[in-house]
Formats: sequence, C-alpha cells, structure tokens
Amino acid sequence: MKEKMKEIALRIRELRKLSDISTEDISAYLKISVEEYQKYEEGNVDIPASIVFEVAQKLGVDMGLLLTGEENRMHIFTVTRKDNGAAVQRRKQYKYENLAEKFIHKKAEPFIVTVEPRSDGTNPSTNSHAGQEFAAIWTRENLGME
Repeated sequence: MKEKMKEIALRIRELRKLSDISTEDISAYLKISVEEYQKYEEGNVDIPASIVFEVAQKLGVDMGLLLTGEENRMHIFTVTRKDNGAAVQRRKQYKYENLAEKFIHKKAEPFIVTVEPRSDGTNPSTNSHAGQEFAAIWTRENLGME
C-alpha cells in the first residue's frame, strides 16, 4: 500500500507543478497548512480520500487519474468487479474502494467504505467531510453473520 500512496503523491506533485500552482496556493485551497500538504505530496502520510478529491477538483482532473494514473474513458457506464476498485488507504480500520475510477464526468465519487469492528466491541470513530455523501450501513448482525 505504501507504493500506491507514493505513486498517488507523485502524480499529484507532477500535475500541480504542470498546472503552475504553488504548494501555498493549493494548501490554502484545501484549508490545511503547507507542512501538512507537503507530507501528503511527499508520500509520507496517507492522503485522505477527501483531500485527493479536492486536489483533483483544483487541478481540473478526474480523481481516477490521480488514483490510477490512467485517463478515464467510460462515458455511459462502468463495471467494477468485487474487490477490484481502486483502493485508498486513509485510516487503519477503514477500507475505501472507488467504484468508478474510470468513469468520466461523474457527479460524485462512489466508494464502498468497509469499517472493521473494534475488538473491544465499541463503535468505530465516525467522520464527515464537505460534499455529497450517501450511507447504506450493513452490520454483521443485519447481514445474518452473527
């Protein structure tokens, strides 16, 4: 996963430079410190999916290009087979899987987010971000796994 994180960071850095955007400008756009942004761009820290999405917007590219390095080509539909979506690592207990990284002109970025239960039985921490969200929640209990 570290290699993938470094690859995404390298694509972001190269596209930012090609777009003639300074680290100060993009960090201000993201409302984070320059130091925090530089850690993401150097590939030293996991880049949150929300940051990758915002960077893609600022650079005027599709998020799929940053995640995969490939231009999106699908215009009508896309198929993502089980466990084959582009993975984004953000937090240890969360697994993000992009379901449409090759679909162009999306109105939203569809992800499956899997949260592993805590060993102590408590609920995992929650988070939110600006933008659109849709949540369908399945637990082991309502899936009949317990």
